[in-house]
Amino acid sequence: MNSHPYIKLMLTVLGTILIQFFFNEVLDIQGIRPDLFFILLIYLAFRLSPTQTVWAAFLLGILQDILFHPSVLGLSPLIKTFSGFILAQLIHKSFLRVRVFSTISSVLLIFLSHVVFNWTIFIEMPVDFNYVLINYSLPEFLYTGGLFLLANYFIPLYPETE
Repeated sequence: MNSHPYIKLMLTVLGTILIQFFFNEVLDIQGIRPDLFFILLIYLAFRLSPTQTVWAAFLLGILQDILFHPSVLGLSPLIKTFSGFILAQLIHKSFLRVRVFSTISSVLLIFLSHVVFNWTIFIEMPVDFNYVLINYSLPEFLYTGGLFLLANYFIPLYPETE
């Protein structure tokens, strides 16, 4: 068994966690921060088995809640696990083996995850869904989605094209 790909994956995971944790304030643009863990999840989904993807999504979600959202512990693992499951099913059923479809599907999942996360956080507050969508979900989606598209341009999703 060649351990080189796993070492590369572990370094990528560790690097993303360190960047998200230590440079969180630097990445902040007027209170909007990208979800680098979601970009990492998409990257991992194309390299791991479906079971490994779901576990990685759950662990990334737990870590994200512990580090950044302790007041809503459990929300990120739920959203990331669901997204990881959907990605793994689509990828391993060969629906996302076309680069355009994989990119569009990934961007849609980024959008949906931000909408669900923000809507759940703000559901008890007297704010309109449109307000949450326009002021929180859309900017976070544009930031994370833009970084994903940029990363997707430089780092191919499929391991065989690296």
